[in-house]
Amino acid sequence: MIADTFSVEGKTVTVYARALKEAGLLTTGARGVNAPDMTPLDAARMTIALLACDGPSQAVDRVRRFGQLRHKPTLGYSQTWREVVTADEFASLFPGAKTLEDVLAFIFSLYLDRGINDASAWFGRHMLSLTVRPGDVMAELVQWTYGSEDKIAGERVVPFKGERGDPQYVTIPRGLLVERTASPGTMSLIATQLWADAKGEG
Repeated sequence: MIADTFSVEGKTVTVYARALKEAGLLTTGARGVNAPDMTPLDAARMTIALLACDGPSQAVDRVRRFGQLRHKPTLGYSQTWREVVTADEFASLFPGAKTLEDVLAFIFSLYLDRGINDASAWFGRHMLSLTVRPGDVMAELVQWTYGSEDKIAGERVVPFKGERGDPQYVTIPRGLLVERTASPGTMSLIATQLWADAKGEG
């Protein structure tokens, strides 16, 4: 499911998953037909791995680092058309979530926890893309806002960044650091597939 959703080769996803499992970051259990279902947190960590890494050797470090990033409502942007979601809005949008992986797990669990109608309505109101910026040790959930004639007027941003002194704040070494984005459709598709798998329809 992860390979299909992100258009990545299955064998590549398997290598990422193996590294995360060996580090205790993914659900483990029997293999084959008795293997445990992927949980929303597993999906969150696989998503972070695919967006934050240039290869499987980085997966454990990047998932630990980016997964624990916290919402940074005080982060300023020079672009006036970017509006940062406040701490109160964050708590209302993602109840109980503290970190980036918590937020992704919340999003991916929506169909499982709320059912099709409520979850579909939530995704209809919150069409969020996820961008990960390895060089800045930063991630953003972004939703476009619209003005007259349904033209894009700006962005509402949920930024995640480590505080100075946090283990996550350490700058990633220089190199070919690639910024990657998962679209709103990708985010909702993962949630849908987890629900379908749980219902035996995947």
